[in-house]
Amino acid sequence: MRDSDDYVSVQLLEKFNEKIEEGADYVVCDYMQVYASGADSEIISMKKSEEGSLKEHPELIDTVANCAWNKCYHRDLFMKTGIRYPKGYLYEDLGTSYVLLANAKKVSFVNEPLIYY
Repeated sequence: MRDSDDYVSVQLLEKFNEKIEEGADYVVCDYMQVYASGADSEIISMKKSEEGSLKEHPELIDTVANCAWNKCYHRDLFMKTGIRYPKGYLYEDLGTSYVLLANAKKVSFVNEPLIYY
């Protein structure tokens, strides 16, 4: 999901796929905050914890934002849990992203901006 004025790096799929192939089922990337006013852009770093599960690293609950647009999930995370993003609701990621985080066996980070927000 993304807004019409956001865009992604050409390397996004490659970088997310590398982490999934390394065993991650929940991947989070940094993003570039781009200001419409022309002010300087800034990189927003998401890695404030070690990789692993929420059980191993409870600080993930405070450091991983609840938005869906800078994440990639392994399909099995949805298949095994039955979790789905509800259709027809605004802010559907507010509750769903944290439930997915709680069920992820391995959360990984891509420490470079792949989304331009």
